Amino acid sequence: MLRIKVALLVVVLSLFINNSYSYGSSSAYSKSMFAKYIEPTSAVLSIETSYQDSCAMRQAPGFVCLDCSVLARCVFRGNQWDTIALEACDPAQGLYCNANEQRCSSNMGPCHPGTGGGDGIFACTSSGVFPDPHQCQRYHMCFPSGPVLVSVNVLCGGNSAFHPGTSDCSLTTAHQICQGNQFTCDYVGQMGAWPLNANIYYICMARTNGVRVLFPQLFRCPVGHVFFNDDCVPGNNNVPGLPGQPPNYICSRPGIFYDPADCRSYFFCDGNLRAQRVTCPIGTYFNRMINACTRGTCI
Repeated sequence: MLRIKVALLVVVLSLFINNSYSYGSSSAYSKSMFAKYIEPTSAVLSIETSYQDSCAMRQAPGFVCLDCSVLARCVFRGNQWDTIALEACDPAQGLYCNANEQRCSSNMGPCHPGTGGGDGIFACTSSGVFPDPHQCQRYHMCFPSGPVLVSVNVLCGGNSAFHPGTSDCSLTTAHQICQGNQFTCDYVGQMGAWPLNANIYYICMARTNGVRVLFPQLFRCPVGHVFFNDDCVPGNNNVPGLPGQPPNYICSRPGIFYDPADCRSYFFCDGNLRAQRVTCPIGTYFNRMINACTRGTCI
Protein backbone atom coordinates (compact mmCIF):
# COMPACT_ATOMS: atom_id res chain seq x y z
CA MET A 1 0.00 0.00 0.00
CA LEU A 2 1.22 3.47 -0.80
CA ARG A 3 -0.23 5.56 2.01
CA ILE A 4 -0.41 9.17 0.91
CA LYS A 5 0.62 11.84 3.35
CA VAL A 6 -1.28 15.01 2.59
CA ALA A 7 1.08 17.22 4.57
CA LEU A 8 4.08 15.91 2.65
CA LEU A 9 2.40 16.49 -0.68
CA VAL A 10 1.62 20.08 0.25
CA VAL A 11 5.31 20.66 0.99
CA VAL A 12 6.32 19.01 -2.28
CA LEU A 13 3.93 21.28 -4.15
CA SER A 14 5.82 24.35 -3.03
CA LEU A 15 8.98 23.05 -4.68
CA PHE A 16 7.57 23.20 -8.20
CA ILE A 17 7.97 26.25 -10.41
CA ASN A 18 5.51 26.39 -13.31
CA ASN A 19 5.31 28.18 -16.61
CA SER A 20 2.05 27.90 -18.53
CA TYR A 21 1.63 28.23 -22.27
CA SER A 22 -1.87 28.18 -23.75
CA TYR A 23 -2.30 27.39 -27.41
CA GLY A 24 -4.29 25.21 -29.74
CA SER A 25 -1.56 22.64 -30.25
CA SER A 26 0.85 20.58 -28.22
CA SER A 27 4.13 21.33 -26.53
CA ALA A 28 7.62 22.70 -26.74
CA TYR A 29 10.22 22.81 -24.00
CA SER A 30 10.07 26.49 -23.20
CA LYS A 31 8.38 29.66 -24.34
CA SER A 32 11.55 31.03 -25.91
CA MET A 33 12.35 27.77 -27.67
CA PHE A 34 8.83 27.44 -29.05
CA ALA A 35 8.41 31.09 -30.00
CA LYS A 36 11.30 31.06 -32.46
CA TYR A 37 9.39 28.59 -34.63
CA ILE A 38 6.19 30.64 -34.76
CA GLU A 39 5.50 32.47 -38.01
CA PRO A 40 2.60 34.89 -38.65
CA THR A 41 0.80 32.16 -40.60
CA SER A 42 1.41 29.45 -38.02
CA ALA A 43 -1.58 27.42 -36.81
CA VAL A 44 -0.42 27.94 -33.24
CA LEU A 45 -3.10 30.18 -31.77
CA SER A 46 -1.36 31.91 -28.89
CA ILE A 47 1.11 31.56 -26.07
CA GLU A 48 -0.50 32.97 -22.95
CA THR A 49 -0.24 32.62 -19.20
CA SER A 50 -3.94 33.30 -18.64
CA TYR A 51 -7.14 31.48 -19.47
CA GLN A 52 -8.96 33.26 -22.24
CA ASP A 53 -10.91 32.19 -25.27
CA SER A 54 -12.45 33.65 -28.39
CA CYS A 55 -15.07 32.59 -30.90
CA ALA A 56 -12.43 32.65 -33.63
CA MET A 57 -10.52 30.03 -31.63
CA ARG A 58 -13.57 28.04 -30.56
CA GLN A 59 -15.29 27.86 -33.99
CA ALA A 60 -18.43 26.53 -32.33
CA PRO A 61 -21.49 27.86 -30.50
CA GLY A 62 -21.34 28.33 -26.77
CA PHE A 63 -20.18 30.59 -23.97
CA VAL A 64 -16.62 31.90 -23.73
CA CYS A 65 -14.60 34.18 -21.49
CA LEU A 66 -12.95 36.85 -23.61
CA ASP A 67 -10.93 37.56 -20.50
CA CYS A 68 -11.70 37.00 -16.87
CA SER A 69 -14.06 39.98 -16.75
CA VAL A 70 -16.21 39.52 -19.89
CA LEU A 71 -18.65 36.69 -20.59
CA ALA A 72 -19.60 36.28 -24.25
CA ARG A 73 -21.47 33.94 -26.56
CA CYS A 74 -20.40 32.65 -29.97
CA VAL A 75 -22.92 33.00 -32.81
CA PHE A 76 -22.35 32.00 -36.45
CA ARG A 77 -23.70 34.56 -38.88
CA GLY A 78 -22.54 36.04 -42.16
CA ASN A 79 -20.18 33.10 -42.76
CA GLN A 80 -18.16 33.89 -39.66
CA TRP A 81 -18.20 33.44 -35.91
CA ASP A 82 -19.30 36.58 -34.10
CA THR A 83 -18.55 37.25 -30.45
CA ILE A 84 -21.47 38.74 -28.54
CA ALA A 85 -20.48 40.25 -25.19
CA LEU A 86 -23.12 39.43 -22.57
CA GLU A 87 -21.89 40.56 -19.18
CA ALA A 88 -19.02 42.42 -17.56
CA CYS A 89 -17.85 40.82 -14.32
CA ASP A 90 -16.61 42.92 -11.42
CA PRO A 91 -13.54 41.41 -9.68
CA ALA A 92 -13.94 44.01 -6.91
CA GLN A 93 -17.10 42.13 -5.91
CA GLY A 94 -15.37 38.77 -6.24
CA LEU A 95 -17.08 37.97 -9.56
CA TYR A 96 -15.17 36.39 -12.45
CA CYS A 97 -16.20 35.01 -15.81
CA ASN A 98 -17.16 31.34 -15.63
CA ALA A 99 -18.08 29.85 -19.02
CA ASN A 100 -19.20 26.56 -17.49
CA GLU A 101 -21.76 28.34 -15.31
CA GLN A 102 -22.57 30.75 -18.16
CA ARG A 103 -22.37 33.74 -15.83
CA CYS A 104 -20.17 35.90 -13.65
CA SER A 105 -19.46 33.81 -10.59
CA SER A 106 -17.61 33.76 -7.31
CA ASN A 107 -17.18 29.99 -7.55
CA MET A 108 -13.95 28.24 -8.47
CA GLY A 109 -12.96 28.34 -12.11
CA PRO A 110 -10.02 29.11 -14.42
CA CYS A 111 -10.40 32.85 -13.82
CA HIS A 112 -10.73 32.73 -10.03
CA PRO A 113 -7.52 34.09 -8.44
CA GLY A 114 -7.79 31.53 -5.66
CA THR A 115 -7.62 28.60 -8.08
CA GLY A 116 -4.50 26.45 -8.40
CA GLY A 117 -1.43 28.64 -8.57
CA GLY A 118 -3.52 31.69 -7.76
CA ASP A 119 -3.01 33.18 -11.21
CA GLY A 120 -4.70 30.71 -13.54
CA ILE A 121 -1.52 28.66 -14.01
CA PHE A 122 -1.81 24.89 -13.76
CA ALA A 123 0.57 23.56 -11.11
CA CYS A 124 2.33 20.38 -12.23
CA THR A 125 2.98 17.79 -9.53
CA SER A 126 4.54 15.19 -11.84
CA SER A 127 5.18 14.52 -15.51
CA GLY A 128 2.21 13.47 -17.59
CA VAL A 129 -1.03 14.65 -19.16
CA PHE A 130 -3.70 16.06 -16.83
CA PRO A 131 -7.25 17.29 -17.39
CA ASP A 132 -8.03 20.87 -16.50
CA PRO A 133 -10.01 20.80 -13.23
CA HIS A 134 -12.38 23.56 -14.37
CA GLN A 135 -12.48 23.63 -18.18
CA CYS A 136 -13.37 20.38 -19.95
CA GLN A 137 -11.95 21.56 -23.29
CA ARG A 138 -8.46 22.10 -21.90
CA TYR A 139 -5.74 19.76 -20.75
CA HIS A 140 -2.20 20.19 -19.51
CA MET A 141 1.03 18.48 -20.51
CA CYS A 142 3.60 18.51 -17.72
CA PHE A 143 7.21 17.64 -18.40
CA PRO A 144 10.65 18.54 -17.03
CA SER A 145 12.56 21.46 -18.52
CA GLY A 146 15.87 21.52 -16.70
CA PRO A 147 15.28 21.45 -12.94
CA VAL A 148 11.61 22.47 -13.11
CA LEU A 149 8.34 21.10 -14.45
CA VAL A 150 6.74 23.00 -17.31
CA SER A 151 2.97 23.13 -17.82
CA VAL A 152 1.66 23.47 -21.37
CA ASN A 153 -2.04 24.29 -21.76
CA VAL A 154 -3.72 22.68 -24.78
CA LEU A 155 -7.18 23.69 -26.00
CA CYS A 156 -9.47 21.24 -27.82
CA GLY A 157 -11.14 22.88 -30.82
CA GLY A 158 -14.82 23.38 -31.62
CA ASN A 159 -17.14 21.28 -29.48
CA SER A 160 -14.43 18.74 -28.66
CA ALA A 161 -13.63 18.01 -25.03
CA PHE A 162 -10.70 16.29 -23.37
CA HIS A 163 -11.01 12.62 -22.44
CA PRO A 164 -8.91 11.95 -19.30
CA GLY A 165 -8.72 8.23 -20.05
CA THR A 166 -7.45 8.41 -23.62
CA SER A 167 -5.59 11.75 -23.33
CA ASP A 168 -7.15 13.17 -26.48
CA CYS A 169 -10.05 15.41 -27.52
CA SER A 170 -12.42 12.54 -28.26
CA LEU A 171 -15.35 13.71 -26.10
CA THR A 172 -17.78 16.55 -26.83
CA THR A 173 -19.03 19.40 -24.69
CA ALA A 174 -22.34 17.53 -24.41
CA HIS A 175 -20.63 14.92 -22.21
CA GLN A 176 -21.37 14.95 -18.49
CA ILE A 177 -17.81 16.01 -17.64
CA CYS A 178 -18.66 19.41 -19.16
CA GLN A 179 -21.90 19.79 -17.24
CA GLY A 180 -20.42 20.48 -13.82
CA ASN A 181 -17.45 20.05 -11.50
CA GLN A 182 -15.77 16.64 -11.56
CA PHE A 183 -14.57 17.02 -7.98
CA THR A 184 -15.98 17.71 -4.53
CA CYS A 185 -14.13 20.07 -2.21
CA ASP A 186 -15.99 20.51 1.06
CA TYR A 187 -12.92 20.59 3.31
CA VAL A 188 -9.12 20.76 3.15
CA GLY A 189 -7.53 17.38 2.53
CA GLN A 190 -10.57 15.85 0.86
CA MET A 191 -9.47 13.39 -1.84
CA GLY A 192 -10.98 11.55 -4.76
CA ALA A 193 -10.25 9.73 -8.02
CA TRP A 194 -10.69 11.70 -11.22
CA PRO A 195 -13.62 10.58 -13.42
CA LEU A 196 -12.66 8.44 -16.45
CA ASN A 197 -9.10 7.96 -15.19
CA ALA A 198 -8.58 6.50 -11.71
CA ASN A 199 -4.80 6.80 -12.09
CA ILE A 200 -5.31 10.54 -11.48
CA TYR A 201 -6.60 11.85 -8.16
CA TYR A 202 -7.06 15.19 -6.45
CA ILE A 203 -6.49 16.67 -3.00
CA CYS A 204 -8.51 19.70 -1.91
CA MET A 205 -6.41 22.64 -0.73
CA ALA A 206 -7.17 26.16 0.45
CA ARG A 207 -6.02 29.56 -0.69
CA THR A 208 -6.96 32.95 0.65
CA ASN A 209 -7.00 35.98 -1.61
CA GLY A 210 -9.48 38.20 0.16
CA VAL A 211 -11.82 35.20 0.29
CA ARG A 212 -10.85 31.69 1.34
CA VAL A 213 -11.51 29.16 -1.42
CA LEU A 214 -11.02 25.41 -1.73
CA PHE A 215 -9.63 24.01 -4.96
CA PRO A 216 -8.45 20.62 -6.24
CA GLN A 217 -4.77 19.91 -6.89
CA LEU A 218 -4.21 17.00 -9.29
CA PHE A 219 -1.74 14.17 -8.73
CA ARG A 220 -0.96 10.89 -10.44
CA CYS A 221 -0.54 7.43 -8.91
CA PRO A 222 2.47 5.30 -9.90
CA VAL A 223 2.18 3.27 -13.08
CA GLY A 224 -0.03 0.23 -12.55
CA HIS A 225 -1.93 1.82 -9.65
CA VAL A 226 -5.36 3.38 -9.26
CA PHE A 227 -6.75 5.67 -6.59
CA PHE A 228 -9.18 3.93 -4.24
CA ASN A 229 -10.24 4.69 -0.67
CA ASP A 230 -7.78 7.59 -0.28
CA ASP A 231 -4.84 5.50 -1.44
CA CYS A 232 -2.98 4.44 -4.58
CA VAL A 233 -3.41 0.69 -4.85
CA PRO A 234 -2.27 -1.82 -7.50
CA GLY A 235 -4.71 -1.82 -10.39
CA ASN A 236 -5.09 -3.19 -13.88
CA ASN A 237 -3.61 -0.88 -16.51
CA ASN A 238 -6.20 -2.20 -18.93
CA VAL A 239 -9.09 -0.90 -16.86
CA PRO A 240 -11.15 1.50 -19.05
CA GLY A 241 -10.17 5.08 -18.35
CA LEU A 242 -6.49 4.42 -17.69
CA PRO A 243 -3.99 5.65 -20.26
CA GLY A 244 -2.35 3.00 -22.41
CA GLN A 245 1.38 2.43 -22.62
CA PRO A 246 2.55 1.39 -26.09
CA PRO A 247 4.85 -1.65 -25.71
CA ASN A 248 6.85 -1.00 -28.88
CA TYR A 249 8.08 2.52 -28.18
CA ILE A 250 11.14 3.01 -25.99
CA CYS A 251 11.82 6.47 -24.57
CA SER A 252 15.46 7.55 -24.65
CA ARG A 253 14.80 10.92 -23.00
CA PRO A 254 11.82 12.99 -21.77
CA GLY A 255 9.92 14.95 -24.39
CA ILE A 256 7.58 14.65 -27.36
CA PHE A 257 8.37 12.50 -30.39
CA TYR A 258 6.47 11.83 -33.61
CA ASP A 259 4.81 8.50 -34.31
CA PRO A 260 6.26 7.14 -37.58
CA ALA A 261 3.19 4.94 -38.03
CA ASP A 262 0.61 7.75 -37.77
CA CYS A 263 1.15 11.37 -38.79
CA ARG A 264 -1.67 12.48 -36.47
CA SER A 265 -0.09 11.00 -33.35
CA TYR A 266 2.97 11.44 -31.17
CA PHE A 267 4.59 9.89 -28.12
CA PHE A 268 4.90 11.71 -24.81
CA CYS A 269 7.84 10.49 -22.71
CA ASP A 270 7.69 11.53 -19.08
CA GLY A 271 10.52 12.07 -16.61
CA ASN A 272 10.62 8.34 -15.84
CA LEU A 273 10.91 7.50 -19.55
CA ARG A 274 7.41 6.05 -19.72
CA ALA A 275 5.75 6.38 -23.12
CA GLN A 276 2.19 7.47 -23.77
CA ARG A 277 0.73 7.71 -27.27
CA VAL A 278 -1.42 10.78 -27.92
CA THR A 279 -3.54 11.53 -31.00
CA CYS A 280 -4.01 15.13 -32.18
CA PRO A 281 -7.54 16.60 -32.18
CA ILE A 282 -9.75 16.12 -35.24
CA GLY A 283 -8.75 18.47 -38.06
CA THR A 284 -5.11 18.65 -36.99
CA TYR A 285 -1.92 16.66 -37.49
CA PHE A 286 1.43 16.42 -35.74
CA ASN A 287 3.85 18.93 -37.25
CA ARG A 288 7.39 17.64 -36.75
CA MET A 289 8.90 21.06 -37.48
CA ILE A 290 7.45 22.60 -34.33
CA ASN A 291 6.61 19.44 -32.34
CA ALA A 292 2.95 20.44 -32.17
CA CYS A 293 -0.52 19.59 -33.45
CA THR A 294 -1.41 22.11 -36.14
CA ARG A 295 -4.49 22.57 -38.28
CA GLY A 296 -4.57 20.69 -41.56
CA THR A 297 -4.23 17.17 -42.90
CA CYS A 298 -1.33 14.86 -43.53
CA ILE A 299 -0.62 11.85 -45.71
